[in-house]
Amino acid sequence: MNEPDQKAAAGRAFSLFAFFGFVAPMFTFAVAMSRLSADLKIAILAFIAFVYSALFFWVYSKQKSEKFLAADERSSSNEFSESSAADKLEALDEANRFFGASLNQAEMFRLVSARVREIFPMNASVLFVPNTETLVAEVVEGDISSELEGSEIDMEQSLAGLAFLSGEIELEADLSIGSHDKAMTRTARSSAALPIICDGRVFAVYQVFTRERIEDATAMTDSLRSIQNRITPLLLGSFAADRSLSNALADAVTSLPNERALLIVLENQLAECMRYRDERPLSVIVADIKQFDETNRTFGHVTGDRILAFVAEKLKAELRKMDFLARSSNDEFVIALPAANANMAVEVTERIRAALVENAFKIDDADEISLRLNFGTATFWQDGETPHQLLRHAQLKKQQAKAEEPDNVVMFPKEYVN
Repeated sequence: MNEPDQKAAAGRAFSLFAFFGFVAPMFTFAVAMSRLSADLKIAILAFIAFVYSALFFWVYSKQKSEKFLAADERSSSNEFSESSAADKLEALDEANRFFGASLNQAEMFRLVSARVREIFPMNASVLFVPNTETLVAEVVEGDISSELEGSEIDMEQSLAGLAFLSGEIELEADLSIGSHDKAMTRTARSSAALPIICDGRVFAVYQVFTRERIEDATAMTDSLRSIQNRITPLLLGSFAADRSLSNALADAVTSLPNERALLIVLENQLAECMRYRDERPLSVIVADIKQFDETNRTFGHVTGDRILAFVAEKLKAELRKMDFLARSSNDEFVIALPAANANMAVEVTERIRAALVENAFKIDDADEISLRLNFGTATFWQDGETPHQLLRHAQLKKQQAKAEEPDNVVMFPKEYVN
């Protein structure tokens, strides 16, 4: 018998049992009040009880069979759901094979979240990365306060922190108002935190929020574990891509962006300048350390590296957040100043000179030297329209400034002078 016929038979059995249950008491009362002999009454009542018991067990068996069918349907539905989930996550694997190396952390996170949303009823997700004793909301996506992005949460007082410390999937059926949950309690009912693990170490936590209450924690944990296993290599791959890109664009000594990163930034800035011309100025400053080669030979390369890091720190302190500082080569630094004209560039160089005069570099506890820089500036449209033209013009002006000044610009300790 097929499933519809079995369901129909179970329905008919229940109707017959209900009808018999309604009629049997009245028939029993009629038999009891009749003038039939006692033996016949007992026989008739025993027959009614037998029929009623038989109908009961028949209906029970039919209902049980129907429940098994429903369970089978749910099982079949779950199998389909898991199969569908696997297909959707397989699509992520395919995407990663084709362009995973070109996806940064934020792009991969959003791609993963789009796929996970098709499997898990979430309305928001956050990627947390560790920062000493806190977690930082690196990327935020979905129906969630944008203020959460970049914020830090306490590891010991948050669901994501608990997942990071335990290395296990953590669930919260009812979100409590904690340090990071205030922004979510208006739009989410439950949350789950999935640690991203590699070689036994937790690299990040992927937290999802849902408006629906998580009722069956065990079943939900199994589903989330399946999701966790599939998204972990994707997110780890994006972390590696970001690190590789960061290493390719960063200077190891000063931790500043290198010349390659500088050219990328200048190209983007100049594209904006081309659109607005005089309304969007851009200036470039090229600077190097006076007599750096002699200083390097006198005090050693270790001290030379320390000097480079020291100058980088002082330069950065005198710039705006929108300015871009890079180490291009050897002791040369380049500063891109968006929305700055030629006069503003000169003002920045004077501010940097004053800062270096006020802050001598300490060789050790007893000795220190005063550092000075050679500067050259260039401004978009006046001195060039491409990154290479601007850099070449600024370097030429720097060389002219070096030729016009005497060489005795580095202050050495007396013991070295003598």
